[in-house]
Amino acid sequence: MLPILAALAPIASLILLGAVLKRSAFLPDSFWPSCERLVYFLLFPSLLVATLATAELRAAELGPLLLVQAGSTLAVSAALLAARPLLARLGSVSGPSFTSVLQGAIRFNTYVALAACAALHGPAGVALCALALAIQVPIANVICVWALVRYGDAAGRAQGPGGERSQLRATVAAVARNPMILSCLAGMALNLAGGPPPVLGPVMDILGKASLPLGLIAVGAGLTFAGVRLAGVALHLSVAVKLLAVPAVVALLARATGVDGLAADILVLAAGLPTASVTYILARQLGGDAPLMAAIATLQTILAAATLPLVLMSLT
Repeated sequence: MLPILAALAPIASLILLGAVLKRSAFLPDSFWPSCERLVYFLLFPSLLVATLATAELRAAELGPLLLVQAGSTLAVSAALLAARPLLARLGSVSGPSFTSVLQGAIRFNTYVALAACAALHGPAGVALCALALAIQVPIANVICVWALVRYGDAAGRAQGPGGERSQLRATVAAVARNPMILSCLAGMALNLAGGPPPVLGPVMDILGKASLPLGLIAVGAGLTFAGVRLAGVALHLSVAVKLLAVPAVVALLARATGVDGLAADILVLAAGLPTASVTYILARQLGGDAPLMAAIATLQTILAAATLPLVLMSLT
């Protein structure tokens, strides 16, 4: 338990530092969008390319990894969709609120994921986490956007010509241009080619090392505490599903498919992490419950500091 807490404590500290910096006005508000853009489009992709380009990837591991990551995401999504009519009849979870619960359940914060994998498992863990991200990002994006189009608030949704079909096409195109997916493909291509070129490799490595501290500080800056005080059933449901149920589903599926060792540890670790902060933007743009989404991301990030060590301990 103590080694796990010692490894995760710096991550929690950097997130807390980001929250303090944002609220102390030490930096202007205009800094944070620029910081997130720098991390998302340059530093974070550099880390993925540098890691995957030099990783020891075995084709035999990729199939089971894909099966567990994709299968668990689809299983949790299907279970929540099956439960949606009951939640709606109880009057506790509206359509837009349900989309926030779903986003909170099947997406995880990529910055926190890579930082935790690096702290606990080193470069090998980062490489497997990057592969899990390459699988998770397109699947989760398509499911979440479909749910927002289907159950979101049409009055609050940014509709263009062609309505829902146009929005889904735009989403698929955005997923194809996602810097995380493109950087994973580039890293694997360089790996197959024998590694990165002499100059590009060190540059990517240096840029990648800057991504994790800045990314974690940006996560802390994005925390919003106002909606947490108005906690309801939807908020509690999303937190319980994401931080407890999803890791259990992943662990069971990994055991059933024979995935063990480091790969299983990475998959369960990623499953137990809080949802991505970008979910708030998607909810706001497509008619979801944006205040609830912000509260879910904040509360999950806070509580994950307590639940994640317990999840990891359960593996041993």
